[in-house]
Amino acid sequence: MTTLLSIDAGVKGGFAFWKENELVAHFNTPTIKSKVNGKTTQKIDYKACAELIKEFSPLDMAIEEQFVKEGQGYSKNIFVPYGVIVGLGHALCREVIIVPAVKWKRAFSLFKKGKKGSIDLVSKVYGLDFKLKDDGVAEAILIGRYINLLRKVK
Repeated sequence: MTTLLSIDAGVKGGFAFWKENELVAHFNTPTIKSKVNGKTTQKIDYKACAELIKEFSPLDMAIEEQFVKEGQGYSKNIFVPYGVIVGLGHALCREVIIVPAVKWKRAFSLFKKGKKGSIDLVSKVYGLDFKLKDDGVAEAILIGRYINLLRKVK
C-alpha cells in the first residue's frame, strides 16, 4: 500500500496524508507558541510533525520547494523550517520528493489565482469547506494530488 504525506511548508502550512491515492487526513502544520525578544510568536512544533509522520509510516513525502524571489532576500523564517522538515522526511520516510510550486500550480491552472484559487479547487474536488486561513492545508492537498496524478501516468 502506498502512503504519501504532502506538505505545504511553513507555520501557516499544512499536511495531507494519502493512502492509495485517496485523501485520508489533513492537518494544519503543528505549531507551538514561543517567546522571542519578549514577543509571543508561533513556530513549527517539529516533535509533533515527527509524531504525525510516524503515525502514518511507512510513507513517502512530497514537499513544496522553497525559494526566494529576486529582491526578497534570505529569510531564516522560510528556510530553517523547510530544512528541518525535509530532514525529518529523509530520516523517517522512504522517499522525499521536492515539488516546485510552478509545476503543481501549472498542472491545476492556478497561476495568478492566489490562495483563493487553491481553496476553491480543493472545495470543488473534495467538498471541503475551507476558509482563506486554510490555504496551507489546501495547497498541501493539491501537492499530494499532483504527485498522485504523476504516479498514475508512470
